[in-house]
Order: sequence, then C-alpha cells, then structure tokens
Amino acid sequence: MNETRSRQNPFGTEDVEKIKTLWEFKIDRADVDRWALRDIRFLVYDDTDVKSNGYDSDDEEGVAEPVQNDPMPAPSGSGSTCTVCSGIPEFPRNFKTRRFRLFKPADEVPGFVKEDVAVPVEICPHYLAVSHCRPPPGSAVTAFRRTCRVRDLDGTTRAARALDDVLDRAVDFANTCGLRMIWIDQECLPPRSLVERPASALLRGSADVSDLDKSATEPPPSFSPRSLSCRVAPPPPPVAFRQIGVEVMDIVYSKAIATAGLHDGVVVSQQQLDSINMLIKYDKSRGSEPLQSQHHQYWQVIQLLKAVAGDRWYTRACVAQEAVTASLGLFLVFRREPGVIGGSRMRCIEGLEEGRTRLPPHSLDTQERKLSSEVVGINVLDFRKLVRTTEWVYTLIQFKAPDRRITNIIMPIVDVAKTLHPTLSDGKPPGVRNRKQAINAATALTLLKNRDCRDAHHRIAIVANMCRYEIRIDTAKARCDSARTGILSLALLNSDLSLLVPEMYACSTRTKPCTNTDCCCAIKNRGLLSPFDTHPDAICDPNPRQSPYIRPTVHKHGADPAEPGLLRLSAHTWTVDEGLSLGILRDQYLEQWRGLTTLRPTPVPLKGESIKATRRRGLLLARHFVDTPDDDFRAQARMEVLQNGGTLPRDSPLWRGLDPVGVEFKVQPDANYIEGSPERRRHMAEIVFGILRHLNGLQRENPRAAGLANSIWQSLCVATRTTLASDERFSGSLVQNFDLPDTVCEKFFVNLCDHNPLNPFDMLQLDKDRSGGYRQTWFIERIMQQGKLWIGSYDRAFPASKKGPLEERTTTARATILQRQLRDRLLMDHILATKQELATDPSKADSLSKYSANIAKYFELSTLSSTPREADEEWARSLVSTFDVDGPCTVATPYDPVREMLPHPAVRSMSACWVVKELSPHSHTERAEEPGSASAQVGQDGCREADKGKGVERRQSAEDDGPSKPGRPGGDFYPAVSRRYKVVDKVKGLWELMDRPWQQHLFV
Repeated sequence: MNETRSRQNPFGTEDVEKIKTLWEFKIDRADVDRWALRDIRFLVYDDTDVKSNGYDSDDEEGVAEPVQNDPMPAPSGSGSTCTVCSGIPEFPRNFKTRRFRLFKPADEVPGFVKEDVAVPVEICPHYLAVSHCRPPPGSAVTAFRRTCRVRDLDGTTRAARALDDVLDRAVDFANTCGLRMIWIDQECLPPRSLVERPASALLRGSADVSDLDKSATEPPPSFSPRSLSCRVAPPPPPVAFRQIGVEVMDIVYSKAIATAGLHDGVVVSQQQLDSINMLIKYDKSRGSEPLQSQHHQYWQVIQLLKAVAGDRWYTRACVAQEAVTASLGLFLVFRREPGVIGGSRMRCIEGLEEGRTRLPPHSLDTQERKLSSEVVGINVLDFRKLVRTTEWVYTLIQFKAPDRRITNIIMPIVDVAKTLHPTLSDGKPPGVRNRKQAINAATALTLLKNRDCRDAHHRIAIVANMCRYEIRIDTAKARCDSARTGILSLALLNSDLSLLVPEMYACSTRTKPCTNTDCCCAIKNRGLLSPFDTHPDAICDPNPRQSPYIRPTVHKHGADPAEPGLLRLSAHTWTVDEGLSLGILRDQYLEQWRGLTTLRPTPVPLKGESIKATRRRGLLLARHFVDTPDDDFRAQARMEVLQNGGTLPRDSPLWRGLDPVGVEFKVQPDANYIEGSPERRRHMAEIVFGILRHLNGLQRENPRAAGLANSIWQSLCVATRTTLASDERFSGSLVQNFDLPDTVCEKFFVNLCDHNPLNPFDMLQLDKDRSGGYRQTWFIERIMQQGKLWIGSYDRAFPASKKGPLEERTTTARATILQRQLRDRLLMDHILATKQELATDPSKADSLSKYSANIAKYFELSTLSSTPREADEEWARSLVSTFDVDGPCTVATPYDPVREMLPHPAVRSMSACWVVKELSPHSHTERAEEPGSASAQVGQDGCREADKGKGVERRQSAEDDGPSKPGRPGGDFYPAVSRRYKVVDKVKGLWELMDRPWQQHLFV
C-alpha cells in the first residue's frame, strides 16, 4: 500500500515498533553483487548465418540482395580496443536486426574467470542500457509484434521477450553511439522459473522482471510459423528474480556509458530538429536579442516539451530510478519522421562523465549507415538547456501585452518539463572523480510522487537504489505492505534523515501567509517524525542534490523491546546556556545589511475573495513595490516599513492609489538582488567576514567566541577555491586551486587577503530558500535585530579526566576536514573492493553483510585510540554552536554522514536540529524542572526551552553490536551514555563538521 500520496494519521507507538521491527530484517546485496560481476549478460548481434552464408537468412532483403550486405570493414578510430566488447560483431547498418544472442563475459572472455571465481574487475561500460515502457492499451497490434529471436546461453533459440519496436529503436541508437552491446531487462535479467509462471505467460513469452512495473494490457499475439518453430529454453533453477531484478538496476544503469530512454514522442519536421539544436547552442549565449523574436522556433520546441510532459515514460517508478542512476549518460530517444536529417552520430559520449575511457573503434566512425536512423537522441544535459533557455525567453516577455496570453499557456508546460529532469547540484568533494552519485530519500520521493508502482516493497527497493543505500531491508520477507513505514525505516537505518526536515515539505496554499490548519506548515514541528508521518504527499525537495558515495554506514540500531515508541539514533547534543552579546556588530553593519534587503509585499486573502483575485492583487503589489525601476522609491518604501515595525501606514503617499487593505510586508535579504551586483556581493562578504574577525578578537575575553567563529565558518565555506592569479613568468593569468583553512585564526585572514582580496563572496556557500533569500543568514538577522546569539557547548557524554579553563590547554593539530574526507573515501574504496571479492565467492557471502560495519568500526576504534586523551578532550571543549532559539535549551544534531562534509548539502542549513526535552527514566513523561531552572521560553520559530539535564542519573547504553566502553590509552574508559529525549521543535543551527558520535539517544 502506497500511503505517500495522501494525508495520513500520525505515527503511533505501534507504527514506531514496526519501524524498529523492520531493522531486524537487514540484508546484504551479495546475490546482486555476485550477479553483476559473474552473471551479467548482454544482448548482441547473432552473426552465425552471416559467417556461414554471407548474409542474414532471417532478413528478406538480405537474401534477395546479398551484394548490399558486404562484410563490414575493420573498425578504425582513435580509441583503444576493449578486451570484452571489441571482438563482438557490430549491429548491422544495412537492415534491421532480427537475430540476437545473449553474451556473458564471464563465460566467453579469456581471463575473466579464474578457478570458478570471477575476478573482481569493473564491468565493461561500453553498452547501451535501455529504459522503456510497454505501449499503452489500445495501441495498434503492430506495436506488440515479436518476430525477433534470441539465442540463449545454452545455444537454444527462443522468441524474444522484448517487442520488435523496442529492440529496433535500441539497436538504432546503439549504432548511433557506436556500441555493440545492449542491456534490456526483459532479455538480460534471469527469467522467472517456469514452475512459477502461468500458462498464459508462457505463451506470450513475457516472463521477465519488466512485468513487475511495466505491465499493460496486450492484444492476443499472432504467431508466425518461424516463431512457432522456436524451441523454448529449459527453465533455469528457481531464483529470487524479483529481488535481483529490482535491486540490480542501480548497478547496471550506473555502469552503462549511455542509457536510452525510449519516448513515444516524434520529431515531426526538419524545422523542429533545427530549432532544438539552435536552442541548445544558444544556452551558452543567452542575452542575445535575436532570440526573443524567433517565436516560431520556440513554438517547435514547446511542441516537443508538451509531448515529453505527457509521455508514459514518466509515469513508472522503475523508470525514475533508471534515469537517476544513469545520471549524465541518459539520452531521451524520440522517433523521427522520414526525411528528418541529423543527430545520427554521437561518438563523443565518453566526455559526458569525467574519467571515462574512450570508446573502442567502430566501423561507423568512418562509414555511413545505409539504413537511415529512425530515432533522435537528446542528452539530458541538452534537454535541461532547452528548458532553461525557453523559460528564460518567455520570462522576459511575459509582461508584454501582445505576448502575455501565449506565455500563460507556455509557462505551465515549461514548469512541468523542469520537474521531469531537475538539475541536481553536484556534491562531489575536491579530488573525487568518477564516484557513484546518490540522492537522499526526500529527493527520491519527490521524483516518485507521480510515478506508479505495483507493490510497496518494490517502491521501497527503488528508493534504496536511487539513494544507493548500503544496508537494505528484506521487505518481502518482513511482509511490509506500507511504503511509508518501509521507506522511513530504510532511510533511518542508513542515517538518512532528510525525511524529517520541515523545509522538505511544500505548503499547499498558494497565498501567503498560510492559514490552513491542515497544511504541513501548521504541524511541521510536532514531534520527531513530523511532517512526514502526516503529510508525505507534500514532500518537495527544494534543493535536489547528488551526494558522493564515500562514507561507510555503521548501523547500531536495535529493536529495543524495552523502549516502546522510542527510536535509537546517533546524535550530538549541545547545551545552549549563554546569550553572547554582539551589539557592536549591529551598530557597525546595520545600515549595510539593510541595503541588501528587499521589500516583499504579500496579499492576505480577504473574506469572500477568490484565489484568482488574491493572485491578481499580488501581481499588482509586486509590480508596484518590487519591479519598479525607481531605486529611490524602493529604498524609501523599505525604510518606511522598517521604521513602522513591518507595516506601511495607510495614509502613506507610497501607495499611489493602491488599496492598502489586506497587505503584509516583509523585509528580507534577496539572493538574486545581492548576487546581481558586484558591490552588493562585496558588502555581503564584508558583513560575514567582519563577524568572524570580531569573534576571533573576542576570544581573549570569552574563549567560546573562537568555537562559535569556527562553527559559522564551517557552515558557510566552500570546499576549495579556484582563483585567477597573475604571474610575471607567464602571459595572462593562472588558475590556482587552494584549500581554505578549517578554523578562524590570524592566518585565516592573511590567506583571505592573499588569495582572494577582491572577491571573498565566492568563498561562501549560501543556500537559497523558497522565498528567494538565504537559509544561513538567520544568524545575521538575529545580530541586527537582537544584538546577540544564543550559543551552546558540546555535551560529550563522556567523563572528562580533568577540569580547567580552555585557555590553559595546548593546541594539538588535528587532521583537516578534507584530509578526514580523504580517509573516509579510501576506507570506502577498500570496503567496496573487498565486498566485490567476497561477492564472487559463495563461501564468503555470509560475511558480506557485516563486513562494512565491522571494518568501519575497527577503523574508528583505531583512530580514536591513537588520539591522545588530552587532545580529544581539548577539541571537544572547544566546540561551540549557535541555534535559532530564544533562550537556554538542549539541542540535538542527529548524525547524517552526508551533512558532515564539504561541500555541504543544502539540507544542513535547514531546520535539521532538534530542540529536545529530557524524559524521565523508563517513561515518556518529561522530567520535572529543577528548582531555580529557567522556565520554558518560546522563540520566534516556536522554540521551547528544554531541560539542561542537570542532576539526572544517566544510564549506560547497552549496545549489542558495538562496545559501550571503548578502551583508551592508560586503561581508561569512556562509557557512552544514552538518554531519552522528546523532540519539541526543529530549528536551524550552525555547528562544526562532526564525525560519527559514539553515543546514541532514544527519541520520540
């Protein structure tokens, strides 16, 4: 059951127990990895008849005119040969292929198999992975034709399971790319056992894994005598074809050098293809005047975008995972009408991803195909260019009266096209090349919102593939019929906490402020699992991002039967107990900060007013206060609103005839406004670095200021900086890459002046929010409004050996952030390589599931034991963070490994921190406040104070799969403690990049 498309009741204790029960069904991917290395097979051309007769006996034109089918010339080209695929015959370029055979490298490539164990080598990437949907019901009978034949691995011949139309387009595009191998699920995945298949499935020959998610009603098949004479291959041994079929997709499509997404759309004319090519090229030269006058060319592209928006290819969940895992190798393949010329050569696809080896030589490098291509392929990058350029042009002309009506028709089409292939920001750390990319659970569910999937456990497996989770759940064995419960359990098991972030959910109300009490806005801070538990249908990741797959996951989750309703999660805790006064910064930068803000008028719905009328008022207000070219008027309006406490008096002359009833104003920084001017970018950087400089000097009076400066810097900085530096020894400029310092000190500001004195704004990674501002600038707004920040110290949950002021400690050098990330990446490389070796040996398959966690735990233990205790304590005592709260409280920052790295994801700057209250031992009631403690306070975001946790007995964690008392030099122990917390609010925060915490806590 898929409950992620509708509103649901909040999770109760029994639902939380189901989540923890699913954690007991952890599984490894040994069978999948073994299949990918030893048993992967491809569909290639069967040239048996060509070798013996000189022509393909299954092709009528080939029999009648054998002279036209001369043997293909020897391949030529600049690429080097491939030991796996260079010896495979090319697909015919003179006639349509009707004979195929399955090719298994492990059986046919010398040296691929050694002593019945596959050598852990990379899969040959020179193949075309095919992503397709079955024809819709009601299509012509010819759309379901199956006349192709496939020779199985045992030599028997059978009718092809894939449709002729699918195979024809796949072979056509493979020739366009110069590839000899095709991977298509219907032919290359292990079929279902004949014992499991109904008789009707045997007659159709459709027993394949694609039936799981691509089924459609078919007309009765018509058999030719040739197809009836085919022998049916003997059934393979029973296999868990469903599990392998779904889980192997992320391996196959990520390894393929190209993936063909077969669309139903047609390029109808030469003019349309020329218009597509023109807009792709113009993407790099936007701003040229001729673009805005060529409406007939844009209309041709709009017709294509409209066809794409309605294509069935975007209605299936399995296709979404194929598109995500294919990444930049994805091509949208359309049919073309006869006579449309162009786009039949794409031999440069090896440049789509860094580090790709060149394609092996192919005869079509120098020869022309005699059979004209019937398809056109558009790379996903080029498709995004089409959408961007079209959107840009019609945004410029949308306020022109003659074009406004047509723009209102076109922009909805463009908006839909944008959601089909959203641009995923690249989160690769410096120096990482050719890494597997993954998305988080929130992004995956955003892409799957309108995709169909037959079974809940298949949808869960698809999410796992899109996120490339290392740890999986056997939902079929666990009999999990709830997609909501299964996906959340899987995400938490892999330390993916994106589903619990309020900003991942879009408001359902088009008018602001939202007054709908049933909207996700109203309940976003109601507990740990909110708003996912009640509003999974509202999920909409505003900053989709690909994250590098470089950190091993260490799972320590347990069922905790003695703790019903509580989830055990790794988290750092902070005790917020001081309001650091920074009024001097407000006096210094207030006017400069106000110059970076813009006025945002918002219409408040009036009683009896329609939504359309409210929108119309909003457009008039925006045109009057925001889009006016009069800079002095905008500045005067902004200043008057600030002086009147956020309102514009009704008698103000600035209204100029507009109705002041039902209008609210907000003054906030505008990202586009700031980035649109070099001067404003410089002012923004001056404010940020001015705050850091002040905190660096303030540490003489308050040592905690240095830790706060480090937390702010590590939450805002980019990973590395690329700059142009002049050098007298060379003409022109040199491109220099340098790593930014991890901590704020005097050397920090020296490097700032030496490396980038004119453009410090580029050293900041500021994430945009839905309203057009920056997510991290809340701390600047607090300084400018209140003159202080609430800061907190790190709660280590370990007993300190000594007490003393921070300044008496001697600084001990730690590894830099990028060095620690390199360590994690090397560790992950070692884990993956060993997993491949274990996967190929059936006798070691049982150890595969625990290998990653064990080696990661051993590595962390060895690293911890090699760190002097004094240095570790000093580092922990120096950690100071700030949170968007209004008073003393306890804040937990749950551990998500993707958040604790550079470049940081946008989710780190969202409300990812939990304000918590400690619960009494062995109960779910809040612990009573101690005498003299401050009363609960409510912040500007609804933040309530939580207990500081004084005087409460802590119980030691009883972890089954990890030592609770790791040894330390000198025979000391650091007993980790586990506490019970109730999440009362979710707020933003700025904290240093952290490693995985030893302690785990129970949350509700």
